[in-house]
Amino acid sequence: MATSLKYNRYLYASFLDNKRVYNLAVAFWRKLVAAIAREGDMAFQYHLNDTGPDGHREYDGNPIFAAYFPKRKRAFRIIQDRPEADKPDWAAWTGSTEGPNNEEVPELTIALALSTETAAVAKQFLHAWLLDQISLEEMNVLIHKTSSIS
Repeated sequence: MATSLKYNRYLYASFLDNKRVYNLAVAFWRKLVAAIAREGDMAFQYHLNDTGPDGHREYDGNPIFAAYFPKRKRAFRIIQDRPEADKPDWAAWTGSTEGPNNEEVPELTIALALSTETAAVAKQFLHAWLLDQISLEEMNVLIHKTSSIS
């Protein structure tokens, strides 16, 4: 999906320039994830530190939101990017990360320029990953299929 840089199409487009807007984007993700967690009757905990070595919060969007779901033993991270012309609006991949007890857990990573369209893709992926509990292989197939129609 190529970007047209029509910022009215993007949500919280100035998030990297304005801490208030950044915090609104974080709240957007928190609300979306909380809804998925409620649907699956699952608790989650914040995953990955978003503070720098000096102890201050980093406002770089990487990650803008990350969570670990103990019931599913799965994690995800959302990397929010600034919209840029001629760059895809989203990408996703699977891998693993260190869980809360230093164990390796499967992780879904979604990098996107936030719009209503990319939010819908992220929601679809998070639903499949957390509620449907599809395997890493199935998630990779879904990512590939979705990439080919974007």
